[in-house]
Amino acid sequence: MAGVNGGFFHPDRQPCELVISKGQRINRFGTAKFPSGKIYSDERGIHLVRRGRFHDHPHITALLQTGPYLVENARPVRGLSTADPRRRTFVATDWRGHWVIGATPSGLTLAELEAILAFPDDLTPWRVDRAINLDGGSSSEPLGESRRLVGVSHATRANSLSSR
Repeated sequence: MAGVNGGFFHPDRQPCELVISKGQRINRFGTAKFPSGKIYSDERGIHLVRRGRFHDHPHITALLQTGPYLVENARPVRGLSTADPRRRTFVATDWRGHWVIGATPSGLTLAELEAILAFPDDLTPWRVDRAINLDGGSSSEPLGESRRLVGVSHATRANSLSSR
């Protein structure tokens, strides 16, 4: 099992967007543009989808609205920020059952993280098809000082999103 922080929260620590944990819904779907994707778990498995392709249903056991998307269809998402390097957490998949959850030990821009994830064999032995930023900033801070990725957990399923 692996887990990292993710999503966006108000100063009172309440989520800005919908979070589902063990089938319990916390807050509601947000309308902000920034959380461009959803990672969720249901009886069919783990899913990482764009906000516009998501279909809500009562069998979702875990969900996190987050973003931005970093890699889509095995290609880097263009136009991501080249400013404001921060420590970041992310999730990526090859869409064939392999997942990776990771954290950067030092500050990277979204564009730098996207480039690392989109480059074949740089992080995983498989090609990353989809990746999304989970968080960045102070809540991702307690890590080492190298610019290499650390805390990476490879799995055949994202256990931290599964309530099974």
